[in-house]
Amino acid sequence: MKKTPKYGNDDDAADDILRRIFRAFHDAVTGRPNARGGVYRIDLLPTTCHVYFGEITGALPDGRKAGIPFSEGISPVQGADTCGPTAVLKSAAKIDHLKTGGTL
Repeated sequence: MKKTPKYGNDDDAADDILRRIFRAFHDAVTGRPNARGGVYRIDLLPTTCHVYFGEITGALPDGRKAGIPFSEGISPVQGADTCGPTAVLKSAAKIDHLKTGGTL
């Protein structure tokens, strides 16, 4: 897993996987009714929950150790972006941000 292409490096193969996951998440959630009479809309704004969910998640096959926070917002996983900040911005730009209520 450590040698596979990673999101955040402007790698079309890795970024295409992100787009497919994003589309599946969007289609599964957006527009479904919520308990208050409205509908759900996704936001990519995990300003603090990335720390909590990282704390309760075990080790992962990519080398992430148990209890370490996940990346914040739409940032690549810590250490996965090896091609500089421009590549990160190019990868992030491949997400359809107009389908969200906001991204961080």
